[in-house]
Amino acid sequence: MLGGIVVILILWWLIRNRKDLYTPLYIMSILSALILLIVGLTTTMIQIDARIQEMDFYLLGQNITFKNQVLFFQSKSILDVVELLLKTGKLDSEIVGVLILAFSILFPMMKLLSTGIYMLDQKRWAKNKFIYYFAFKSGKWSMADVMVVAILMTYIGFNGIVNSTLSDLNLDNGTISSITTNNTAIQPGYIIFIGFVLYGFTLSGILKKITKEKESYLKPVAATPIASAR
Repeated sequence: MLGGIVVILILWWLIRNRKDLYTPLYIMSILSALILLIVGLTTTMIQIDARIQEMDFYLLGQNITFKNQVLFFQSKSILDVVELLLKTGKLDSEIVGVLILAFSILFPMMKLLSTGIYMLDQKRWAKNKFIYYFAFKSGKWSMADVMVVAILMTYIGFNGIVNSTLSDLNLDNGTISSITTNNTAIQPGYIIFIGFVLYGFTLSGILKKITKEKESYLKPVAATPIASAR
């Protein structure tokens, strides 16, 4: 998927002087961005996995061994987190869930759809305040980039906590021997979501460039006065 986005950006560079191809390529770019966003929202972004890899101990003269015992496991996408927050029944959690839903999901989608509508019929929709706002002004309200940083910091925090907790469970005192493993990791959904955020910034820059070029092209040229012949 990310390779496909790179190909589209290369196409933009190749047709940078073909103004007649701007609109179809931009619509294709928006569709690819929507796919990135949807996959990024529904695919697992972070996995917290703490396990006891192996535990040996003696009980009544018998050597008992446990392997690959799961202590804690959670695997969530952004939509899973939103759904979980909205179902808690607590007002503070529900407010956070609504904010994530609005600023990290609905706003980016509305922005992409608005830019597509704007590109398809600029003359008609350029005067529509709703479409123009989401196409050009809603970027400052989008929290997608903040969400990326927040998830990364959450991963770092959880990874540190799990490592610290599991280190206390590593034992070898002659009677009990245990080895723990921390499989906490960033998942593909996070990489795809980062790709969407960066791709969205790039498309916003392309749209502003296209709009600026068309405005300068359509700007009426002042008439040059012609001196009357005597």
